Amino acid sequence: MLTFLHSLKSRLLFLIFMIILPGFIAVFFQATEERSSAIETARLRAIDAVDYMAAEQIKIIDETEKFLKRLSKYPQLLTPDSAQCSAFLSDIKELSETYVNLGAPNIKGQLLCNANPLTTSVNVADRPYIQKAISKRSFAIGEFQFDRASQTTSINFAYPVIDTKTDQLVAVAVAVVSLEWWSKKLESTHLPVNTVAYITDVNDKIIANYPENKALIGKSAKDIPSFSKVTSAEQTQIRKDQHGYMRIFVNRKLSSEINDQAIRFIVGIPFDHELAIIDSRLSRVVIFLVGFILLITLFAVWVIRENILKPIKALEVSSKQLELGEKTDLDFVGETKELIDLQKNFSAMAKTRLEAEQQLKNSQIFLRESEASLSRHLRNTPLGSVAWDVNFICTEWNDAAQDIFGYSEQEAIGVNIIELVVMTELRNEFITHYDSLLAHQGGKQFSIPNITKDGRTIYCNWYNTLILNSLGMVTGMGAFVKDMTVDKHNRDTLNEFFKLPMNLHLIVSFDGLILKVNAGWQSILGFSSEDLLNSNVFDLLHPDDTDNTASEMMNLGAGENTYSFENRYMNKQGQYRLIMWSATASVEQQKIYAVGVDITDSRLAEDKLKLAAGVFTHAKEAIIITDQNNNIIEVNSAFTQLTGYSSDEVFGKKTNIFKSGHYSDDFYHEMWQAISYQGYWTGEIWNRCKNGNIVPHLLTISTVSDDAGKVKNFIAFYTDIAAIKAHQKQLEHIAHYDVLTNLPNRSLLADRLKQAMGLCKRNNFSLAVVFLDLDNFKAINDFHGHDVGDKLLVEISQRMQKTLRDQDTLSRFGGDEFVAVLVNLEAPEACEPLLERLLKSVSAPVAIDHLTINVSASVGVTIYPHDGVDAEQLLRHADQAMYSAKQEGKNRYHLFDMAQDIALKSLHENLLRIRAALQKHEFVLYYQPKVNMRSGEMIGVEALLRWMHPERGLLSPDDFLQIVDRHELTIIIGEWVMDSALTQISDWKKIGLHTTISVNIDALQLQQNNFVQRLSELLNAHPDVDPSSLQLEVLETSALADIKKVSKIMSDCIKLGVEFALDDFGTGYCSLTYLKQLPVDVIKIDQTFIRDMLHDPDDLSIVEGVMGLSKAFKREVIAEGVETLQHGVALLHLGCHFAQGFGIARPMPAAKLPSWVNSWRPDKTWTQVKK
Repeated sequence: MLTFLHSLKSRLLFLIFMIILPGFIAVFFQATEERSSAIETARLRAIDAVDYMAAEQIKIIDETEKFLKRLSKYPQLLTPDSAQCSAFLSDIKELSETYVNLGAPNIKGQLLCNANPLTTSVNVADRPYIQKAISKRSFAIGEFQFDRASQTTSINFAYPVIDTKTDQLVAVAVAVVSLEWWSKKLESTHLPVNTVAYITDVNDKIIANYPENKALIGKSAKDIPSFSKVTSAEQTQIRKDQHGYMRIFVNRKLSSEINDQAIRFIVGIPFDHELAIIDSRLSRVVIFLVGFILLITLFAVWVIRENILKPIKALEVSSKQLELGEKTDLDFVGETKELIDLQKNFSAMAKTRLEAEQQLKNSQIFLRESEASLSRHLRNTPLGSVAWDVNFICTEWNDAAQDIFGYSEQEAIGVNIIELVVMTELRNEFITHYDSLLAHQGGKQFSIPNITKDGRTIYCNWYNTLILNSLGMVTGMGAFVKDMTVDKHNRDTLNEFFKLPMNLHLIVSFDGLILKVNAGWQSILGFSSEDLLNSNVFDLLHPDDTDNTASEMMNLGAGENTYSFENRYMNKQGQYRLIMWSATASVEQQKIYAVGVDITDSRLAEDKLKLAAGVFTHAKEAIIITDQNNNIIEVNSAFTQLTGYSSDEVFGKKTNIFKSGHYSDDFYHEMWQAISYQGYWTGEIWNRCKNGNIVPHLLTISTVSDDAGKVKNFIAFYTDIAAIKAHQKQLEHIAHYDVLTNLPNRSLLADRLKQAMGLCKRNNFSLAVVFLDLDNFKAINDFHGHDVGDKLLVEISQRMQKTLRDQDTLSRFGGDEFVAVLVNLEAPEACEPLLERLLKSVSAPVAIDHLTINVSASVGVTIYPHDGVDAEQLLRHADQAMYSAKQEGKNRYHLFDMAQDIALKSLHENLLRIRAALQKHEFVLYYQPKVNMRSGEMIGVEALLRWMHPERGLLSPDDFLQIVDRHELTIIIGEWVMDSALTQISDWKKIGLHTTISVNIDALQLQQNNFVQRLSELLNAHPDVDPSSLQLEVLETSALADIKKVSKIMSDCIKLGVEFALDDFGTGYCSLTYLKQLPVDVIKIDQTFIRDMLHDPDDLSIVEGVMGLSKAFKREVIAEGVETLQHGVALLHLGCHFAQGFGIARPMPAAKLPSWVNSWRPDKTWTQVKK
């Protein structure tokens, strides 16, 4: 037995058992899991079915609650002792099949109002559900009972009847559901076959069952054995009932009461059949899997015996034959190839060993021959072959080493290699390389200066390797040595060549990679060697030169000689320089060698010379070139055209032949003195031509100096400006006189006015600036045409010109506007006769063609220096006075009022300051909370504008809003307030504070045609903000010109989601009109009424009236200005719960509101006020 346990067969059988065991375990576990999963699926299906049926029963209770709630609102139930109440309930009962009776006992429990006629008096005050409905003022459900009014077993439902005017409970509406009806209702829910179901009241008494069994109605569910264990704590159970049926019991609440008491729906769905199917299916699966595993086990045992145990037995016999030297016969092992191969290997082992010994001898012979061949190769190689032991004693020295260092093999062998060929100062470095090689940290190749036998210094590359013995230990080092002295000399020469900074030296590969550059790149283009190495030669090349340069490089790479070509390279400042290259190529090295010269400046000089020659020849200006003595040496063709002189006629002559005689010698002296000092002179000059004509020229004379700064030549440029002079004179008249009336225009008027103001100061006189505008000229012009209008203007201007004095100036200011400057006035009133004459001359009839036209003028006048401003301001003041004259009735004059102007200036400055405050973000919003005084809830905040003035501090709206009243700034500020409020709503929302912000809207802004569009754009700019979070407050005192239009605008805004409130209600004259026609949700009682309501009966009456209106129009009411606890108490007694004011909170910055919300609580005197 022990032998068997240690045999391969027993261990293979044990291995098969261990493999099969997890299979058996898995089959058992899988069967258990599948059974549990099937049971859970059946349980969930039962729960879904019961939930659906429970929903139907809950619907009955919910519909009863809604029915009683609606019934309690009817006024007939407010008098439960009346006959009308019973008649009403009788009619209602006839409309419903659900309820067997309806009643309405009064608060004492006396049932006088009943749908069914009563034969005896009934008092239901003892019923718990009646007591609950009265005490809690809420819907209540009764328990199983015998209804005394309907004389049937039932479950009753109750709902309180409250008088909304007095808030008093006057009765209880009761609906009676027959238990027999409920059982029939339960039967109609289509329960599964063989299902049992029970509905119990709050005391677990059965009020309905299925299948219907009247004997169980009223009994406790705990008395039924199968149901007694279905507790409320366990919603689902699987157990056998009293008849032995396996069922899934599901327990559901149909209504919620305190202490976990509730109407319950308990359903038991049969489970025996499904469980039998599950167990049968699992049994078949388990039997199949166990049989399959056993079959696989038997097959595995047979395979192991045939394919492993039998061949191993045969192998054992074969091994014994091999041990005895007998020939083995392997035919009996069948098809087991691996074991046959193993037996063959045993058989071939002896033969293989002998063959291996013979091969070893042959290898030793080959190795000796290879060593001899390698030795011959090393001796004849052109590289020096040197070796030394661990003490640096030379052990090998070939002929090439003798050629390099001068020592023969006999002189070198046995000598310290360091002392032999290494300079004294470099011996430590040589040893360091050897140590690095030993530590595998380098040293395989290095370059070092060496010394020869004759004392010369040479430069060698050493290629080193360690020599190891058969144990892997280092016994020395071998090296190949190459003499690099000539190569180093060539490299040094090339490096010196590359250091030359005058030109660009470049070595580049055929594919454009920069390999080497000289210092010239730094001095000429600004790029260092580090900037350029390994970059591409095309990176800095001008894009237009890429193709040509690439072609030249291809030619060089193909072996062609390219002596020179040009291209442009960018310097470090981003500018391009023109480079001329000379280049050659080494095809073997795949490199191009090039030298470049910067020819940018020389090329520019050439171009300038060509350009100068072209300019001289083709210029339209006459050009004269003279020597340093002013003798003419060259002229161009334009000179001949301008003066009439040919070049032959003027060569060698002085330039004074062109003098016109208009200038003195001092003029010419100053001109040449300027040329001497400045190098040039420019100006107008009149010269004489060949035909004697004297014409104006624009002359420029410049000097040309040599490198030493000595004047060599003078160049003169002449331009004929005769036509320009004539045109200039014409333009001067056009620039200063009106084309139609030939009167001075604005430009000349401004000049004369300034001159006249200067004379006034010197002579101590006054002057009057008169601004005259023709009345109704546009109508005349439009009706009769522009031709008639122009003629009228000419006639009126001539009349006014004749009326004024010679020293006065009359100007056409534009259109039908004229300005007169009356000078030398001894007193301001001296201008009045002149003004009367002006008005008279204008108002006289004007005959134009066959028409007679009557026209008048409005005249504005300001007096200088009484009005001590500049000329431009005088014109503005006179213009303002003219508009005043038009407003006063036209055909008159009006003197400028300084006080009125100062007031207008102040208003203008204030408006500018407010506009600047908007741009500098000086405006801020403060927020005043609006609360429910009874509950303490914050229902919103009102945004209040403040100005954080840099000098005056925090300003309230009273200090600045009146300035912008009816001004466009009102609209701009209003939009800023709305946008800021929306931003603040978003910011508060991010920290969990959700509230509504109300902002005041001015009537001017509200009545804008684009108000709805602008509001929509602002809301869209804040997509995370609910539009209902923004409330717009309209002042009741606002002047709303078109109430229908405003109502339409507000309705469109409401469609966007915002709400409206009517602010300061009661202070205007249209309260009822606004309240009726404007779609507002909230009325805000003005604080002036709230403040004095405690001691002023009139204000109290107004507040009471507003409360009445709010109820009539179904509007919410908020009281403003609640400053004391007494105000809040009085408002609560009036039914006003919402308020704001200093008694609750002062306006505060946005940052302080979250902490205020968390800390504020209403005073107890408010919360204790009875409703």
